[in-house]
Amino acid sequence: MADAENDSMPNACLLLEDGSRIYRVHMNATRLTIGRSEKNDIVIKSDEVEAEHAEISFLSPHFVLAAHASIPPRGIGKILE
Repeated sequence: MADAENDSMPNACLLLEDGSRIYRVHMNATRLTIGRSEKNDIVIKSDEVEAEHAEISFLSPHFVLAAHASIPPRGIGKILE
């Protein structure tokens, strides 16, 4: 059963680039965790990513990126503040 907040969530995806490869991750939950640890929704095996690096949450009507690491997240190669 879907929750009411998820019902109003727009169809969205996150694009992750790794060299010449691009991965598409569909935002099918109101919260996705990102990091090097296997317990994350999105696991990135890199020394530039901490075990619990960041999370993306849907807080209607916006998606919010929250950093949990001392290494800031990057978007299109630029540090996100």
